Amino acid sequence: MLRRVLAPAADWIARRSGVTARDERRLVRAAYAAILNRDPTDDEVAHWAGRIGEGMPWARFLTLLRNSPEAAEAGTSALARLGGTVEITLVADDPIPRAPLRFRASAADTVLLPSLLDTAGVWEPHMTRAVRALCGPGDRAVDAGANSGYFTVLMGALTGDAGRVVALEPAHEPRRWCEENTALNRQGATTVLPLALWSEPTTLQVRTVPWATTAAHVVTDPSLPLGEGEVAVDVPCTSLDALQDDGAFDDGRLALVKLVVQGSEPQALRGMRQVAARHRPAIICHVNAVCLDALGQGPADIARELDALGYRMLMLPKDHQRAWAAALPAAPEHPALGLREVTDLPGLIAASPAADDPVDLVALPR
Repeated sequence: MLRRVLAPAADWIARRSGVTARDERRLVRAAYAAILNRDPTDDEVAHWAGRIGEGMPWARFLTLLRNSPEAAEAGTSALARLGGTVEITLVADDPIPRAPLRFRASAADTVLLPSLLDTAGVWEPHMTRAVRALCGPGDRAVDAGANSGYFTVLMGALTGDAGRVVALEPAHEPRRWCEENTALNRQGATTVLPLALWSEPTTLQVRTVPWATTAAHVVTDPSLPLGEGEVAVDVPCTSLDALQDDGAFDDGRLALVKLVVQGSEPQALRGMRQVAARHRPAIICHVNAVCLDALGQGPADIARELDALGYRMLMLPKDHQRAWAAALPAAPEHPALGLREVTDLPGLIAASPAADDPVDLVALPR
């Protein structure tokens, strides 16, 4: 799974497959040294090694450690100074056409990279399955909130040379990786744009956490205080309707729009009414109540915008959400995805067993 490590990160990045208790303890010690610049106590090693052995994902452990107050006080850590690159093969256990897909990420990435190393190169398995089901050769696809390009590269392989992918990523660091990964896979039909997706072309402030490639989000009130580790930059925004007017889809069929834009989903949906009327694409839409609330809106706003587009909502359950989602009526489309009919999105979010567990939707035309 791990094809090549081009940095000292090899000393602390360990394969999750076949982990033993000794390996878990080594992982804990290496992570403490890299992130906190110190050795853990024996009690800390026992605590975290035990939790990892019980099934805590490696990515979760690293994220908790990196977000700890001690990490904030430690300043620039060895992890942040690594500056190296790790290259892996995506979806290695179930390759797609034009495989193997290559993917590079910073060795200092404690969010995306550990998850990919944990899962044979698969990020968000439920959404990966959906993307594979919803676009194919010759299609056009949009990856809004492209991050480092995992789904961009996946879409590029699925749509092929006759297709086209438009990726939007406003944050500089993840966009740089997205551009590198599309070039690495020779996906010349993919365009990566330094834009945020909104209801109309404008300029807004985007805040990012440099070490967390998945944390970029738009704010409409620049006077709000910055969060821990955040930096702010003004970024141009666009809408899908504006992109269509600019010829972004080359008169081809837009089959799929993926929206993971950290609370801006209602605005992105509002800005694609012409696109939806013309192409009727499938829409993968992320619903994160916390991110929505930060912009003064909620799941009801997403439901309202999808209804205005003439779309119905289907829950795309993550593997750990399937038991909870089983109470909803099964949808006939794409049975392998386990889609469930949603008629009350705010009620669904309110009933979630975990308040901070986002829900993903597949929205299809009525």
